[in-house]
Amino acid sequence: MFPFLPLDGGWFMLRKKECKWAEGYFTVEASIIVPLAIFLISFIFYMTFFLYNRCAASQDAYILAFRGSVCSGYGKSYHVDRVCKKNPEEIRQLVIRQCGEQFGEKYMGIRTLIGTVNVDRKKVIVEVSGTMTTAFTEWLLPHKDWGFQVNGQAERICPTELIRKVRVLKRIKDKIDEKMIIE
Repeated sequence: MFPFLPLDGGWFMLRKKECKWAEGYFTVEASIIVPLAIFLISFIFYMTFFLYNRCAASQDAYILAFRGSVCSGYGKSYHVDRVCKKNPEEIRQLVIRQCGEQFGEKYMGIRTLIGTVNVDRKKVIVEVSGTMTTAFTEWLLPHKDWGFQVNGQAERICPTELIRKVRVLKRIKDKIDEKMIIE
């Protein structure tokens, strides 16, 4: 006879005259633990995707706000006049044109991704919001979609004017230091 051969009523023959009753607790435990483990692992994957998307959106929002704040343009890919006194609508249009290129295809599981740009005389604010659709959370959580909203902001500056102001302040400091040494 084979060992562990099932007999009537759940009895198993271990050796020739030894019989033991096999209870079904392994089956019950497996029917609870295996789905729970699969759920937890997939939940961790979804949370990882959600956090990655939120971090990437935050980074993209700040990069776009920074590019809009530097009114003289950024790099060779930006065909912007080298004039620092741009009005807010021109800067807003510049940032909106760059949104598609900046966002790209790097987001995972995103259903919608919306970027809004607000520009005034002192700041550039880029807000990014998106929703991520999950497959199974509607059974446990009240919302099927996980939404996030991040913003990036930067003060509008003109690099050339800022450098000139710093140089003037440095010259004034040097003159004051010379007077202090003489006295």
